[in-house]
Amino acid sequence: MASYKFLHEVGPARQPTFDQPSASPVYRSIFAKDGFPTVDFSTLFEMFEKSCARFPNNQCLGKREKNAKGEVGPFTFKSYAEVHKEVKDVASALRALGVEPQQRVGCFGANCPEWMIAMQACNRMSMHCVPLYDSLGENAIEYIVNHSEAVAAFVSSEKLPALAKALPRTKATLKVVVYWGPGDEAAVQTKYQAQIDAMYAALKKAEAAKPQRD
Repeated sequence: MASYKFLHEVGPARQPTFDQPSASPVYRSIFAKDGFPTVDFSTLFEMFEKSCARFPNNQCLGKREKNAKGEVGPFTFKSYAEVHKEVKDVASALRALGVEPQQRVGCFGANCPEWMIAMQACNRMSMHCVPLYDSLGENAIEYIVNHSEAVAAFVSSEKLPALAKALPRTKATLKVVVYWGPGDEAAVQTKYQAQIDAMYAALKKAEAAKPQRD
């Protein structure tokens, strides 16, 4: 029998039969060999809140900025406390813009701090975060927005033109669009825009002064 340093076998291998293929043994982490650990939270919102309270000064989200030559600089980080404040402000902004709990909010862009903050803001207000992507073609954006009935969307400025192009076929459901990053004037001025309200930073600044939390 194979032996692994960090795995513990909790179920035997299965031999093949006429109607079932063979299967390997069932393994579990050695740290949970006697059962899965319990946690003192039941939602992703509670987990994030507890992490922020416990590690306020620890590094939470980081990114590497590019200079004018396209060269990537060192990582810069925001602490859990800083991210927590941004999450609260963006969550308040979503409610102020009319997005209700249980409604869907799209998020379109590469992995970055803004993406995570948008998702945590949705968790805070019991909204469903729906990833948007165009890797299966342009039509995938409108399909996901319409199928999920997303009423709002966060989008990076790099992806804003693609979302703007899909707006004529999503205007029945998508009412609010917020983008982060350098602006794209051509995309923002599209006549089919569905309330492209402000840049990400402007949204946070406006609603921090007039919160509508929880």
